[in-house]
Amino acid sequence: MDVAVPTLPESVDSAVISALHVQDGESVCEGQVLLELETSKVVLEITAVANGVISGLKVSLGDYVNSEETLMDLSGEDVTLYEESETIEIDPESYDLEEEIGEPSTKNESSSFGLWLAGLVLVIFVISIGVKGL
Repeated sequence: MDVAVPTLPESVDSAVISALHVQDGESVCEGQVLLELETSKVVLEITAVANGVISGLKVSLGDYVNSEETLMDLSGEDVTLYEESETIEIDPESYDLEEEIGEPSTKNESSSFGLWLAGLVLVIFVISIGVKGL
């Protein structure tokens, strides 16, 4: 499993590796801090999501990294179980759906809003004529 830089805020271009707590081949425990990323606004701790072994370390202390850049690999039996638990499979037949659900359409919503807005303008126009006529 790739351990990657989380998505950084739009105003932040990159982060620097301010602390590196692991090496290639090192065993780590779930929740263990692997490294720290520092931006101009915050320091982020990147932790292990499961017990495993670090491999393919791609960064060093002081390196600059970008959003979603791979930092290292984490492997092991617990990592595999974690990845499988994150995958949710749904059997559509178990819900007795009569028709396939397609992409949502906003055409009806925008048409309804347009009609509503036109009606509102018409009502305001009629009221303004009525007030002027009195």
